[in-house]
Amino acid sequence: MVTHDQEEAMTMADRLAVMSEGVIVQLGTPENVYEAPSTRFAAEFIGSTNVFTGTLAQDGGSALHCGELEQPLELGFAMANARQGHAVQVSIRPERIRLSLPASDAQAPANNSALGVVEQIGYMGSYTLYYLRLPSGRVVMVHVPREILVAFDHEPDYGDILQLRWSVRSLVVLS
Repeated sequence: MVTHDQEEAMTMADRLAVMSEGVIVQLGTPENVYEAPSTRFAAEFIGSTNVFTGTLAQDGGSALHCGELEQPLELGFAMANARQGHAVQVSIRPERIRLSLPASDAQAPANNSALGVVEQIGYMGSYTLYYLRLPSGRVVMVHVPREILVAFDHEPDYGDILQLRWSVRSLVVLS
């Protein structure tokens, strides 16, 4: 079956083939294609994602320096074949990012975190989409379920500064 409807493909298929210009860029189960996209095209075609590009800090290292983030992305695993300065793209799905109020001690964000200012809010019923601008100017999309927002003293609003955090397990290195 051929479809351009992502939801239809994800719910009906046992296997998906993501194609670009007549070439299969990824083949797998719906879960595999969504959770572990192999290319930027596949990551952006199935669902939404935030893609960061950076360079490795050292040969075979796991710290990725991105100009858009104040601190490196810690990939949590060594990229044995990669060389220092090698360009790498990493995908982070919007629902894998956690929001909180920033720490009161005003220290720099840790690896795999950033501070952002709420720039746009999209109420979607069961979840809210937040678009936060980082100090670099980069905008990051965060998908927050309603049950998480009830834990806040007040729901984040335009202009609020929030801490974004994500787990090493949430990062997917793209080829």
